[in-house]
Amino acid sequence: MTSYFTFRRISNQQVFTVEQNKSYIEIKRFLANLASVTFDRIDIVRGPFIVESEEDMTSQNEMAFIIHPKERPINGFWESRSPDMFEGCMADGARVGMSCGHAATPENIYRFCLTTLKDSNATFRCILCQTVWSLEEIIHKAGLSDDERIFFKHRIDEITSIISLEGRQPVDKGATNDLLRNCGRVTMGYSNIPNVPNIRACPKCFQFIEHRKGCKTMTCSCGHVFCFSCLRAAVGGSLSCGSYSSGCSVAPVQQIA
Repeated sequence: MTSYFTFRRISNQQVFTVEQNKSYIEIKRFLANLASVTFDRIDIVRGPFIVESEEDMTSQNEMAFIIHPKERPINGFWESRSPDMFEGCMADGARVGMSCGHAATPENIYRFCLTTLKDSNATFRCILCQTVWSLEEIIHKAGLSDDERIFFKHRIDEITSIISLEGRQPVDKGATNDLLRNCGRVTMGYSNIPNVPNIRACPKCFQFIEHRKGCKTMTCSCGHVFCFSCLRAAVGGSLSCGSYSSGCSVAPVQQIA
């Protein structure tokens, strides 16, 4: 029996189905063909994250996709002759002036803000003067498509609920469980354990922790040490499932009762 992935376009809820036996690249090409756009304008989205490999698509039946704009035109009123803050005079294309007075190409602004969100930071700051740029400014000056705009807004909303600075269990359990269920998947460094949810709730204080890189050993700000894969607590400072480089089971996606 053939299994299918279901993909929903973020901006208009249009739905496409694709056979799961296709590779990540084949699926992107298939979606691009269905949407009548070029391959490079498609990104697959899982929850609040852009899917970057086949591994991120495992054990997931429903996902979304976004379409990037063909071009990022600049309103003449915003065009600037200042050097690009990221690439200087080597930047390809016209530059847009930001509210802080510095400039960059719309594409570089988009890529920078996308990386900022990927790093779980919902505040966009100029890299030269640290002035905060509003989402509205990014939408207009980076020329975000409808899909990108909605994706950015969703990701910002998710980031604001990821970290509980006081280490308290989040109040909105529905949103919390959605985030834990729909987060991306990573492979643990050193132990090479695949398909581990990249967001976990600390088993002791329920604070959200996002795994970006490194081994499976995790120390929460509350002091609790545990394995990010199997979630078992450390004993005497050492993981009870073996060393940081040993394999272990992957605990199911957490659900806050």
